[in-house]
Formats: sequence, C-alpha cells, structure tokens
Amino acid sequence: MVEVAEQLSVEEVKRLKVIKVMCMHDFVFYTRYFFKLLYRRKWQQWGHLLIIADALKKVYTGEITRLIINVFPRGGKTELAVKMFISYCLANNAAAKFIHISYGDDLALDNSEQAKDIVQSQEYQQLFNVPLKISSKGKKKWYTQAGGGVYATSSGGQVTGFGAGQVDMEEEEFDDLVADGGTELFGGAIIIDDPNKPDDADSELMRTRVNERYDSTISTRTNSRKTPIILLQQRTHPDDLTGYVLRKQKSVEDGGLWTVISLPSIKEDGTALCPQKFTIEELRALELHNDIVFQRQHMQNPKPRSGLLFALDDLQFYNHKQKEKELEDNDFCYVCADPAGEGGDDFAAGPFKLLGDKIYVTDILYNTEGADHNEALMIDLIFSNNAKCVGVEAVFGWEETSKRVREALWKKGFKNEFRNLRPRKSKHSRILNRSSFIRNTFMFRDDWMERPQYAKFMRNLTSYMRIQEAGSKNKHDDAPDLCEMAGSYFERNFAHLWAIKQ
Repeated sequence: MVEVAEQLSVEEVKRLKVIKVMCMHDFVFYTRYFFKLLYRRKWQQWGHLLIIADALKKVYTGEITRLIINVFPRGGKTELAVKMFISYCLANNAAAKFIHISYGDDLALDNSEQAKDIVQSQEYQQLFNVPLKISSKGKKKWYTQAGGGVYATSSGGQVTGFGAGQVDMEEEEFDDLVADGGTELFGGAIIIDDPNKPDDADSELMRTRVNERYDSTISTRTNSRKTPIILLQQRTHPDDLTGYVLRKQKSVEDGGLWTVISLPSIKEDGTALCPQKFTIEELRALELHNDIVFQRQHMQNPKPRSGLLFALDDLQFYNHKQKEKELEDNDFCYVCADPAGEGGDDFAAGPFKLLGDKIYVTDILYNTEGADHNEALMIDLIFSNNAKCVGVEAVFGWEETSKRVREALWKKGFKNEFRNLRPRKSKHSRILNRSSFIRNTFMFRDDWMERPQYAKFMRNLTSYMRIQEAGSKNKHDDAPDLCEMAGSYFERNFAHLWAIKQ
C-alpha cells in the first residue's frame, strides 16, 4: 500500500486508511464496499444474508469451527460465504489457506476465479497489499506471496497435496505470541458449497460417493484441529452431505459439533424469508407444483420421493367457503388436543366435524407457545365450534393441563363429554395403524396455505415418514398424532365409518 499511497493525496490516503480499518473489522461493511466496486450496484442486505454473515464472522473469530448453512438456491450464499469471505480473510491474513469444493469443477473454479479477481483488483490492493505469486495464473490453485491461497475442486475431485488452515502452533510458540501481545490469526477453512447436485439427489450411488469422499479425503485436509469446515447447501435429500454429517457428529443443539443455520423460505409466522426473491404467493405456487422439491430446496426439509405416510397427493381437500355454512350447522364436532410433551414440540388442537362419511378438519391450533398460552384459545375453540365431546391427552404430566381446561369449561357451562386420553401403544404404531383411515376419511381445508398454524401443521403431517430408521424418530410427529387421536375416536364411535380402511 505504501507504493500506491505515494501517488495519492493526503486526504485520499486518510480516507483509504479509514476504509481499510472498517473493512477489516466489519465483514458486512467489507462485503458492501467490494460488491459495489465490483458490480457497480449495492449489495442487498437481506435478512437471511445478515444471519449468514454473522455466523461467518463467528467462524472467523473462532467461536464456530463446524458450520452448516441450509438456505434456498440462488439466495446469495455463494457470493457471501465463498467469494467475499475468502477475500476478506486473506485481507486480514495473507497466509490463510482455503480449500473450496462444489458438486462440479466448473462451479468451484468459477467461484475461485471470482474470489481471485477481488484480491487482484486495484481497490483491494490499495487497501491491503496482498500480492499473488507470479505463477498463480490458474483458477484451480493460486497463492499469495505470503503463502496463503485457494485450491478449488469438485466434491469428487483430488485434494491431495493441499491443506486448509494453518498448522497448529506448538504450545511454546503460542505462549510466546501471547506474551508479545499478539493474537492468533485466522488461518483459513474448507468451504463446501452445494456438494450434492440437485439432479443426482435421488441417486444413492452419487450420494454415497460424496459422503464417502468427505470422510476419506475432504475432512482430512485440515492443517489443524482448529481449521473450520463450512458446509453451504440447499437440502436435496435426507441422506445428502448435511444429513450424513449430522447423523455422525450431530448438531450443537444435540450435543455434537455442528452449528446449523437452517433458513426455510417460509418462516414460522407464514411470511416469506426473502420476499425480494420469492413472495409468499410465488412460494405457495412452487409448493403446489412440486411439494417434494419445494420441501427440499426451500423449506430445508428433505423428503424422499417414497416412504411418506401422508403424501400431499394422497390427502383429500375441501372448499371451505362452499362448505362453511353446512359445517357450522353440523350435528357432531369433536375437539381434541395434544399438549407439547417436550421442548420444541408443538401444542396441537383442532375441531373435527363429521358430515356423512367424512371428517372435516376446519381449524388448527399448532404452535410452540405451550399449554399455558393455548388453554384459553382451546376453550374458545370448543365453544365456538359447539363441541359435543372433548379429548385431551393427559400423559407425561399433562393431567394438570387437562384438569384446568375441564374446570374452565364447566365454569362456562359446558356439560358435554370430556375425556382424558391416555394412549398405551407407541405413537408411531398408532399413527401407522390409523393412517389409511385418515387418508380416506379426513378432509383438509383447501386454503390451508393462507393460515400459518394450519400450514405448519400440514407441512409436518406431509413430511412424516412411514418407516423409522433404527435409533431415530420423526422429528415433528405432533400433527399426525393429533389426527390419530381424532381418527381413533370417530372409528370407535361411529359404526358407519368402520369399513373405511382402504
């Protein structure tokens, strides 16, 4: 920078010094600054990108060493987490070493070349003075004069002979560094961006090849136990690389190694994650067009093409506007509830109305707010639907919830039947045994996408798996469990429904 500074005015030198300090200490500022210089337009500070930037900064500071980011395709993750992050880290430490991997050589090489273009730009060199070796003319492998650089390849390519990160210091060296007032610099990382090609999502051979490659080669190319591994991916299958590493090493939440940033395109409140890219209307249209692909790429909820117990195409739907008056005047309504049993579970409740030989699911309470928040809502649900019978699951300590609801109902003059439900069989066995009855008798609202809690309920119902792997469980089973509770009641008490099995 000194040589360049001699050609600049004093004011310009001062301005560049301020920009340099801001860039080196603020990754978002750095991204905004160089994006504008390179592309002649502003970097869009979308909410999900700021979440990703925050996680990357924690990788840089050493707070996170294993990071998974799952987000929709073409959402800006590669620009931020590969090109900008690599060049940012080299600005702070020109000796940092990176391995960058994607599902195809072309993608990996293009990303590497664009990161290199940033480093070679006049503006970057003015600020940071990170010259490259004269021999660094290719995309696949390029080095700084300080010994850092990038090696780029496909997830099936060769990475031997190149390591990511800095070699571990001996304890004496580290102690000397600290004694001198120094800090250990960020040494680089392995950055894996979309290792599974979407077109190969359902190929067991291709998935296994990528997963085995990660174990045998990719994960072993760290120069230090502290070298981070960053995995960026739109989910493509339950057994993609994200699913594979989490089964082996688990997430931090489950006591494992990996910090997971999962960003579904539709948020919990039913709004779009990034409406600038996909409005909620566009997302719903994609969901209707191909639910399997939508759940994988947009909801980060990968489902295999076979094995779903309640696939969306197998369920029945009714036009609520056309049926509304008839359903208000129906002869029988059963309201049942399943209070959340564990942290993260959903409180599930709803009115189930019988008309002829069909059971209509007219409304749904489905959230993680807990029984205390939902009790009053459930009581209103019971009265507004003129329920003839109420059932509340009263196991695992939820007898008190059931008792409070029952007493509140009696005080309001409710004289109809109230049942405490204590199922004895395993939840999965009950759901499996009742699944055919549910598919053939239950009618779900056709406008469920417009109702956030109903929509979440449907997403969980339609992602429930028929077969559970050993040692695993369906993560969200509250929706099918509620349907099973209602189905069990109707099947036992209405003889004309007994034959509806297939």
